[in-house]
Amino acid sequence: MSEKCIIDSPLKELLKKFNFIKQDLTKKWMYIPSISSKEREVWAASSKFQILAFDESKRPEGMKITRDGKDIDFVGDTKNRLEGWTWLQTTERKKLKKYEKFSKKFRGILIREGDSFRMEEILPDSEVNLSFHISNINCKDYTPHLVVSLNNEPVKDILLNKPDFFIIREKIKLGDNRIEFKFPVPEGRTKRNKNNFIVVRGIRIEAPKDIILLFSPKREDITAPQERYQARYYTLFSESKEKSDSARKDILSLYVLKEKYPIEDLGITNNPYSIIKKALLDEYSLNCLFAPPKSRFLFKVKIPEKSYLEFGCGFLSESFEKTNNKVHFQIELEYKKRKKILFSKEIRPSDNKIGFKKIDLAPYENKEIKIYLTTDSSTTKKNDNSKINNSFAIWVNPLIYKKLDKNRINFILISIDTLRADHLGCYGYLKKTSPHLDRLSDEAVIFENAFSTTSWTLPAHVSLLTSLDSPNHGVFNSLQKLNPSLLTLADILRNHGYFCAAFTGGGYLHSKFGFSKGFDAYQQIIKDGDLSVRFNESESLSGRTSEWLDKNYEKKFLLFLHTYQPHTPYANNSDVGKIFLSKNAQWNRIIQKEIFGEKGQCDTVLSQEEKENVIALYDGEIRYTDEYLIKPLINKLRELNIYDNTVLIVTSDHGEEFYEHKNWLHGVTLYNESIQIPLIIKFPDSLYKGTKISNIVRITDIMPTVLEIAKINPSSFKLDGKSLLSIIKGEEREDRIFYCDLILRKLKDPEPSIFATNKNSLKLILNKRIRSPYTKEISTEFEGQKLELYDIKKDFYETKNIANKNSYNRLCKELIEKIEQYLEIGRNKKAESIKMDEELKRSLKALGYLK
Repeated sequence: MSEKCIIDSPLKELLKKFNFIKQDLTKKWMYIPSISSKEREVWAASSKFQILAFDESKRPEGMKITRDGKDIDFVGDTKNRLEGWTWLQTTERKKLKKYEKFSKKFRGILIREGDSFRMEEILPDSEVNLSFHISNINCKDYTPHLVVSLNNEPVKDILLNKPDFFIIREKIKLGDNRIEFKFPVPEGRTKRNKNNFIVVRGIRIEAPKDIILLFSPKREDITAPQERYQARYYTLFSESKEKSDSARKDILSLYVLKEKYPIEDLGITNNPYSIIKKALLDEYSLNCLFAPPKSRFLFKVKIPEKSYLEFGCGFLSESFEKTNNKVHFQIELEYKKRKKILFSKEIRPSDNKIGFKKIDLAPYENKEIKIYLTTDSSTTKKNDNSKINNSFAIWVNPLIYKKLDKNRINFILISIDTLRADHLGCYGYLKKTSPHLDRLSDEAVIFENAFSTTSWTLPAHVSLLTSLDSPNHGVFNSLQKLNPSLLTLADILRNHGYFCAAFTGGGYLHSKFGFSKGFDAYQQIIKDGDLSVRFNESESLSGRTSEWLDKNYEKKFLLFLHTYQPHTPYANNSDVGKIFLSKNAQWNRIIQKEIFGEKGQCDTVLSQEEKENVIALYDGEIRYTDEYLIKPLINKLRELNIYDNTVLIVTSDHGEEFYEHKNWLHGVTLYNESIQIPLIIKFPDSLYKGTKISNIVRITDIMPTVLEIAKINPSSFKLDGKSLLSIIKGEEREDRIFYCDLILRKLKDPEPSIFATNKNSLKLILNKRIRSPYTKEISTEFEGQKLELYDIKKDFYETKNIANKNSYNRLCKELIEKIEQYLEIGRNKKAESIKMDEELKRSLKALGYLK
């Protein structure tokens, strides 16, 4: 989109509706010892007004700090953390969960009689509002009181007759401030009653100013900066005091809208006024044009042969409330100065649905036309004060595409979470877990030795979709997400004319971890009720996939499918899911916390019958996936006559352990049962069918293979993987080198603790820290390191550690050096952080990731 496309929009030049402040900060800095360190000094100054921005990690738009007329770096834009500036938003609701005295049971800060709770806050020089809610939980015989102090001076004594909401207004000085809530022992009593307590909930701090922070390297004499400093920024206050409160709220709401839902897809380099967005609509992340009324967009295009215009329209879910207000959505086509209305509809925000439409453009083939997308407001009731809902009007993914090009190649990438390769018939498993996948493999290429980059879901899928090893994408732990600067498979294919869609099981595949980048439409399952029982996820995924294919099979597409079906819990209720259970089986479902929760994954010992019971349920999940996802997908592709021109790739992110090395499940070790994955690729017209590849390959090789098949040069991008076509064609015979790493989350390591790599068939495991007792016992001491070395071509299940043999000393040194170099890359990467909401936490708990 160019600026010329935007004829009219309330988002156009929105910043001009706010005041732009130039504030002198010379000699106004206050030293802040609480966040200073041995390496750096931190100084603070109060802003004149609240700064127009909502994310402290990012530079507020248009904001600059100058020293003697020269710009100073914003610390979020540079790796230098010793010099620069940043800002703190003063007005905020405090996250009580981070405090030690937070009680999950009472959902607040629990203060027992005779005790207190303290908060250290950096505040500006202004009047500050402190608001909070207090509940008197257990004090039945008397009315307790709470003393609130500011910097050790009491400012309010509150009698707690009943749960109530309180506001304290105090003039604050710039700098570190201590806020204390104290629950004293009643007069006349010398001994406190520990059973008496109160709960402080919902603490909020509000101030008309924010904090500007200045970082500088530590000096011997701490003296305030003497240079000339100036701050320039937009404020939250609109330029005209004559505007009504509702008008100012409308302007502010438009700014919030402009800042939310960023889109970082490749190719969207020009996004004037941030009108193109990636919005989360219930379970979907969709590319949208934000169109608060009145908006009018113009697109000049030449219509290809046999093409359609497809679009959706409606409102973001946060605007769904009762209102008489409507928005008129209209699409108008102009050809040779004659205009024709293609679509016209009035929609209420309360309709709570995005409507999709497809219009045949056959009458305009090979003609240059103009298309206008317009939204305008209309009300059925005078003085309707719900105008703000109209701000959330959107056009969803408007696009023109050519239908059914017979020469096109489609891609379907399927990730079956936690799927062990050696539990599939096509990999030699004796149980009939995968008859339909086995038949598919007869028409495909099977890679017998494919390896992931780790043994748990999040970083493995980042590697799958970016072709990067962990140090190069920086995602090691559960609070990190894909950096928007990294290219994804969907990014590149979308930029080459593919429509990219995904249906996933959510959890660590939620769009909040960055996975929606590059996808036109990305869905994650949001389940109600008991999330621990995902018994029909594959069937549900199959239904959504079939419906999507019916509507989109004429496009050139990438479809990414992901299911947690074989992941714990093993709780399939169908006959298919129980097909491998013996008559005397103790369990007909496995919930992780019930079987492995008390002793843990490494210390739970089961009998042979119980172990077979667990495996039978896991195998049943695979069979269910095969029956209800793989079979109907293949049938649907044949039905739509696109099977032969579709590349089907079936893989996984990691495997599962069944006590082969005295551990259950995954995410604790890097043995082959955890990191070897299936990899099956069916090419167009079943090219190379029946080929079996024994070379060691990697999960990172999948993306460049797709690019080469799509005739996109993989070497144009910085990828760690390499196309597999050279191996398939017999041009490359060597094993590839894989790198795996694992951060032991329960030990709260800041970086990976366990590493694995190989040289040909020799696989080294380096254990910097160990959680598994078995690994501790089996590891060999080598120059202060805990090592394991296995020849996985001769000893695939890693039963004999040969690291203690002198003949392998040189190889061990070589591989340790490579791992250290590999780890050093990751130390220089800055990962993006994620803030989990309750819904996401609930989903991850159900999968056994969070306690």
